[in-house]
Amino acid sequence: MAYSIAGLKVTTEDPNRCALAGCNEIAKVICRRCMGTPDIELPDNQLLADVAYCSEGHLKQDLPAHMEMCDHRRWVRAIGRISELHYLLLSIDCQRGNLALFDYKLSDDNEGQKREFLYQEREPGEPFCKPEVPEDIKLCAQYLNHCVHSLVLGTSLMAYLSKDGHMRVKERHILVNPHIYVRASHTWTDSEDDNEQVYHSVFFVAPPSATRRQDPFDEDGIILDPSGMQFGFGEIVDTASNYLAKKAQPTSLDPDRYRGRLGDKFKNHLDELVNSSGRALDAVIRTQASLLAVINVLFPELDRIYGFAGLIEADREAWKGFRTRFETLYTQYKETIDGKLDEIDDSHKGEGQKQAAKRRLLNEHAGAAYDMMKALIDDV
Repeated sequence: MAYSIAGLKVTTEDPNRCALAGCNEIAKVICRRCMGTPDIELPDNQLLADVAYCSEGHLKQDLPAHMEMCDHRRWVRAIGRISELHYLLLSIDCQRGNLALFDYKLSDDNEGQKREFLYQEREPGEPFCKPEVPEDIKLCAQYLNHCVHSLVLGTSLMAYLSKDGHMRVKERHILVNPHIYVRASHTWTDSEDDNEQVYHSVFFVAPPSATRRQDPFDEDGIILDPSGMQFGFGEIVDTASNYLAKKAQPTSLDPDRYRGRLGDKFKNHLDELVNSSGRALDAVIRTQASLLAVINVLFPELDRIYGFAGLIEADREAWKGFRTRFETLYTQYKETIDGKLDEIDDSHKGEGQKQAAKRRLLNEHAGAAYDMMKALIDDV
């Protein structure tokens, strides 16, 4: 059956009543197969309640009618868990990453409250931001600075989970319409680059059987936006229609910005890895190190739980254990490869020798999993 996200059957009319048609008894028995579907802020609170029945007998009796809804809810559950992993990767890398220092100020003008950030070069060992900076401002700056970076990290996850046709994925570059206006100035080079309009990268996800394939925004779908908190968004997963209506500027639908296939940002990253030098190359190398850590930990762990199916089948406790294990392994791998890069930086070699040594290190960590990811991106 072909369907769009908007056509997914994910709820009953009254979650407090038995889901069997014609029965008005109080619901007591939850369908454990589709329970735990995350609330992703779909319209009309469609995912706020589990599907329940007054008795085991009515659950079994309704099974033929309920199966389609059950399958749809389980697919949405997997998307929610994918977004959790993506967000986890970004959070770990932001907390450990080689980020720029920043100064910020809050001001009021005719457009309302405005956050202004100035990113500056970070000295070795210097903290990400000053002690007096509030945590929400710190997070805002971190995610703002790592938007496209997170998309590169997430590419391997999305490629792996798309490889058996469980979902369709597109990369998207959004001109957001933030609740708090953001102005960011970056001083990565000698000249200051002012960006009064902050572009933002997200994933668009749709079921493989969604009806139209020309452009994913022709149909409703799901947006994964793990760094959306910088604009005051409370959720990291949303329907495409709600996201575009409430969180993106209408003028952002520039066709040239919406043609991206899965892996486009990754391929741009590879071009930079080949062609960059100096400080620009160092930034790309750190991103590549994070990507290699993701791939070398993620693929074996997803294989262990049977991939996309495992995301759906894992109960709450099993899912919590998977996340904890994955976070630990990823952090350990990241510390190892970052430590080796730091050793190269601290050596007495010339700049050219350091960059050559870093490239050799990356090649040592790239292996079968890395080749698999590149092949998957070409096939998706």
